[in-house]
Amino acid sequence: MRKRFSNILLSLSISLGAISSVMPLTAKAAEATLVGTTVKVDQIGYLLSADKVALVTETTAADQFQLINLDSNKKVYSGKLSAAVNDSNSGDTVRKADFSSYKEPGTYVLQIEGGGVSYPFRIGDDVYRNSLLQAIRSYALGRSGTAIRDGLTGLSYQAGHTQDKQALMYFSDEFHQKGDIIDASGGWYDAGDFGKYIPTATVSTAQLLLAYEFAPSKFYKGQMVLPEGSTNDSKLPDLLAETKFELDWMKKMQRSDGAVYFKVAGKGWPGFIKPELDTQDRYVYGLSTYGTAQYAGVMAMAARIYQPFDAVYAKELLNNALKAQQYLEKHPSPEFRSDKDQDSGSGAYGKTTDNEERIWAVAELLKTTGNRDYDRYIKEHFADQLTQKSGPISWANSILLGQYAYATSEYADTSLKEKVKASILAYADSLLEKITNDGYRVALSTDQYGWGSAKDSVAQGNVLLLANTLSPKEAYVQGALDQLHYLFGRNATGYTYMTGSGTKMPLHPHNRIMVGTHTYIPGLVVGGPNKFGGDPAIDKILKDAGGSTPPAKAYVDIVDSYSTNEHAIDYTAPVAFALAYFTKGDIAMALKPSADDRKGNASAQSFNDVTETTRGHEAIGVLYAKHIVQGYEDGYFHPTQSITQYEAVLLISRALGKSAVEVQSAVPQYQADTPVMKDLLQSLTLKFGGTPGAVDGSVVTRADFAVFIQSILQP
Repeated sequence: MRKRFSNILLSLSISLGAISSVMPLTAKAAEATLVGTTVKVDQIGYLLSADKVALVTETTAADQFQLINLDSNKKVYSGKLSAAVNDSNSGDTVRKADFSSYKEPGTYVLQIEGGGVSYPFRIGDDVYRNSLLQAIRSYALGRSGTAIRDGLTGLSYQAGHTQDKQALMYFSDEFHQKGDIIDASGGWYDAGDFGKYIPTATVSTAQLLLAYEFAPSKFYKGQMVLPEGSTNDSKLPDLLAETKFELDWMKKMQRSDGAVYFKVAGKGWPGFIKPELDTQDRYVYGLSTYGTAQYAGVMAMAARIYQPFDAVYAKELLNNALKAQQYLEKHPSPEFRSDKDQDSGSGAYGKTTDNEERIWAVAELLKTTGNRDYDRYIKEHFADQLTQKSGPISWANSILLGQYAYATSEYADTSLKEKVKASILAYADSLLEKITNDGYRVALSTDQYGWGSAKDSVAQGNVLLLANTLSPKEAYVQGALDQLHYLFGRNATGYTYMTGSGTKMPLHPHNRIMVGTHTYIPGLVVGGPNKFGGDPAIDKILKDAGGSTPPAKAYVDIVDSYSTNEHAIDYTAPVAFALAYFTKGDIAMALKPSADDRKGNASAQSFNDVTETTRGHEAIGVLYAKHIVQGYEDGYFHPTQSITQYEAVLLISRALGKSAVEVQSAVPQYQADTPVMKDLLQSLTLKFGGTPGAVDGSVVTRADFAVFIQSILQP
């Protein structure tokens, strides 16, 4: 791409959309000839309390490894490599370098004596935060019909496909004639193209909503530093404001009898152009019972999640779900309408079954409404299938969403609920066995290295996380983490499969917005290895190799490889769910306060670890009363723990009603994850006022910073 691409790539280390910086190696490590080639690590990092394992390939006589701290350039840990195992899916001989017992935060590389050195990685208690924000923020950067001006990435394009407001019916039915106009505006672009599809929209939105439902305190207004054009003017957390944008598009796709049209696209595949330059007519295509059932499921799910914020909107969502369910009950057999040439410029997403989706719809309606008629309906129509072998969430199979909704519903039949739980747990245990027997600890069998294999591995890990809520087991959580490690570089290719994350990341994904605007977008999960091929680029590579390419290495980072290097909204969604699960709650979760909100007193403070003897307790209480801080989800503030610059910027932005970008611009030496505050305090004091007091600025505690913020807010 043009110079702008290089500039963006270099500058994306700022704040929420940051690309992980490539740290300089130690002099000894720099001499190694195999940087990142033979030593595979999670290039984002490892959690303090979790297993920390690198995988080493093609070692000779080397038997030892060393962990090197990049800040001190010192060896801090050494260990012995495990015995070698043969990994059939990659063709690699793999050995483990286990440094789980090392628990000091920092940035490191792992080096093999006489061999290679890894890419840099972090050890910390919250290493995945930036990747999570990149992932959920990527949806806002792919809004259809919205002009985007993004200060973090530099992305800029005019509102695209405004003609969707006057989309044309591609066929005639009892409600519309061919050529009739339908408002199908809004929604997210599905992938590297500009199509919009109900199946991927529903399961993507559902997984993002599930991430919120798991831990609401991790999501808040102002979190995503939304681009101009996607600002959140509601009281919703940014994540829910973004999923609402997609829900509102889906609502437009429902017919008056409850059925849901299938997709919106043009008749031809557009070139690699900006969205606004694709001016071809757009059409509403198809209708399916499986898509209608998915629609009912996500609408019912969303109704209970939006209820605390907007009861009117929640009721509307529920009514839409009920209409869809009524249609499904009147049409008990699978239907999939496909007219001639309807896939000439868009994906097919064909499917001949729909019971998996019908189960999801009814289970969500039961969980949301408490109406036990839905329980009776499930037992009458789907009791056997509800307890069948589970599977990862995908557009082609949403049975797990239905099983989990039923297993966690207080209105479900107790006996059947236990059987459903047992089904989920049995599948989770089978995944653990698969992970244990795989050299790279990935939950993919040979034939699962196909379209979207990278997200499939994480989706399998998410099964383990759901299982863990039903029957807690440490192995479930670690198995899910192993899938993130795979995604972020501990794999046979050494690539991370998400743009903007790690050192060796996809630079040339198949994405029309990126190519058309010459702007790099972080947070997009690409397909990953695909042994079956499916595009001319990877097909040629596989053919030239004479069939010798191992399944786990059938990947290429070029823009033309849409079967291995295209992103999709349903690829990113399971990754966002997993990242959210492993991201800590934030200390600044409250909505950005108005002037009236800033009235309060210390008596409103209520943290488990803050008393009258706590340093800065009055300031902490005032900030709590003003809705600037809420503490961690465990009810603690951790006043003596050092605050990072990232957290400090968030608190300042909420206290002053400014964006995080404005605050960062006042801090020349801003580094998101460092606890060193001297430059930041000096810059913020000059810019916004306040008195740092006796704080020396080397390391600032949360209590110290609360005092500092209170001094800024004082008249």
